[in-house]
Amino acid sequence: MCKLFVFFIIFLMYCTIALTKPSNLMQKGDQDTLKQDTLVIDTVVVTRGKLSPLEEYELKKENHKEIYFLGDNKNMVTLPTSGGLAVNIQKLYNHLSRRGKGSRHLQKLFDKEYEQDLVNEMWEPLIKEYSHLSGDTLRLFVIHAKPSYAWISKATHYEQVAYVLKREKSFLDSISVLMDKIRL
Repeated sequence: MCKLFVFFIIFLMYCTIALTKPSNLMQKGDQDTLKQDTLVIDTVVVTRGKLSPLEEYELKKENHKEIYFLGDNKNMVTLPTSGGLAVNIQKLYNHLSRRGKGSRHLQKLFDKEYEQDLVNEMWEPLIKEYSHLSGDTLRLFVIHAKPSYAWISKATHYEQVAYVLKREKSFLDSISVLMDKIRL
């Protein structure tokens, strides 16, 4: 009796599943009575112009607020006006913790990327205007002759142009020496 009852329940479940399949519900020519539950909107094309190095840096700071919180170890100890010594326990913990150290390391990487973006922003127009190189030679020159952020931020336009021309001359001389050695 129990086996018959289980068989009957399984049979009913099978019939229910078979009857509720969409292929059995709708025949050709029938219309679907269900309404669409989503809205169709027009395609939107988002184009993003190139951000300035400062905008990219600020965007990184905004997206990674947590690392700037965890890496903050400034003003850890303060002297209240009422006397004594006040220690911010959270900043002390962040200063000593592994996450705090990793956060400060990532902040330094963001700062280096920002400086490199600033160098690229100043360096590439100089190369395009004053260099006579093209193709792979230009690509190699840009990589090998790039000045440091400290120098390019302090140098005048005249010094920057002189640097480009001097580095281009030494780069071309070194390439010709390499080519002579290859021919031998």
